Amino acid sequence: MFSELYARSSFSFLRGASHPEGLIQRAAELNYESIAILDHMGVYGSVRAHLAARRHGIRALVGATVRFPGSAPGESSLEVPLLVDSITGYQNLCRLLTE
Repeated sequence: MFSELYARSSFSFLRGASHPEGLIQRAAELNYESIAILDHMGVYGSVRAHLAARRHGIRALVGATVRFPGSAPGESSLEVPLLVDSITGYQNLCRLLTE
């Protein structure tokens, strides 16, 4: 079985084009075990993805991509994908995104 670990929904403005429900539906059609919706700097599509995943019998993973600024002037920023594996992880991710 395959799991997509880095999909962006249309809630990642100018980075993703598909609605969370469409991503879940396509993942189910391809017999994916799970799919991670990693919207940019937020968990915007997570609830819609989870509801659709229940209907299609697959698992929706929660996460986000987070941008960390460069430490020196002119240094490029670093974008990191973060997935959570528990309620505590989700709380920590939300706290990080808020800061």
